[in-house]
Amino acid sequence: MLQVFCYLHSLRSRIPYHHYLSFCSTQSWLLAIGFSLIFGSLFAKTYRVHRIFNTKRLRKEERIHDAYLFAFVGTLVLIDIVVLSLWQGVSDYRVGISRTIIDGGADGSLVAEYSYECASNDYESWFGFLLIYKSALLVFGLWLAYQVWHTRSVLMR
Repeated sequence: MLQVFCYLHSLRSRIPYHHYLSFCSTQSWLLAIGFSLIFGSLFAKTYRVHRIFNTKRLRKEERIHDAYLFAFVGTLVLIDIVVLSLWQGVSDYRVGISRTIIDGGADGSLVAEYSYECASNDYESWFGFLLIYKSALLVFGLWLAYQVWHTRSVLMR
């Protein structure tokens, strides 16, 4: 998903105006869900290793099965779907046009470069919520990585 996002992002200057609105929403969905799928599965597997090596006495009923890992990643994707659906339902996406003036050269001429940009009502609030949510997920992953780092000494013994 993130590869598709990167490919689409590189082509954004070639997308015609009448297709740019759907490009804006597609780009947001691909980035958010792709991030959750990649890092969610990574952190779920790391959490399993953390539980195995940091539990004093691992009982059979405490084992973490694959269904739990899928449920964890599915929950992260579900949160993304809810947030992005609310964002699209409540706030209206629109295409803005930005203009950049570039100095033309020695003759004093000016060149104006126009580009499209995605905009919506309360863009900063919705994007800020996603940024805080994804940052919290990364902090959780850092904590897990720190906890699992100490298991290296257990494996060496």
